Amino acid sequence: MRAKTNFQHKDIFRYRFKREPKDWSIEDLHSLWLKVKERDRARQKVYWDLIREAGETLPGEGTKQVYYHYIGKDGKESLRSFRISFDKSWRGWSIGHETVKFENRDEKLAFWIADETNFEFGRKIFEAQKFTSGRLEGLVYSVLIDEINKALNEKFKSLKENPPKSFTIILGGKEYIIITDRDRGYGYSYNNFILSSEKETISL
Repeated sequence: MRAKTNFQHKDIFRYRFKREPKDWSIEDLHSLWLKVKERDRARQKVYWDLIREAGETLPGEGTKQVYYHYIGKDGKESLRSFRISFDKSWRGWSIGHETVKFENRDEKLAFWIADETNFEFGRKIFEAQKFTSGRLEGLVYSVLIDEINKALNEKFKSLKENPPKSFTIILGGKEYIIITDRDRGYGYSYNNFILSSEKETISL
């Protein structure tokens, strides 16, 4: 099963790069998705490890506030902060951010007594946060799902059979559950297939 990730924009790709878009298989896309997902999980871990470290290291009780300098697209610089707190209900750290405006004396005092460690945590958390959007993983996953749908629709159409409500496929040695969304289907001519999850076996 072969697919081109730039099949919808072949002419633009040729014009910009003066070559043909790479020919990808579904297996290639699956392998790329796993690599990107693993990288994103590692970046998420770095981000949350920094939040936990700041919450446990900085002095004081309750919410901890760390600062960083932010430069907007217009080139203007502003002072912002992250508020870090431990949520007892789900036993984990949470974080929020805001622009510092010093609306009261306590906020101004907290800023002035903040030391270099505070700003270092703020800078590191801000830099780590930039790489936690998961945007690339989402893009690769979207292309993978499109190509799986195309291949499965072609298969069932050629067989002239309605797809089962659920079934499994093998990709890269992994078995995934596929759910057939019959509300958006037309018999065997077209169906929307959902890549549900990797199959797991549980003993009762």
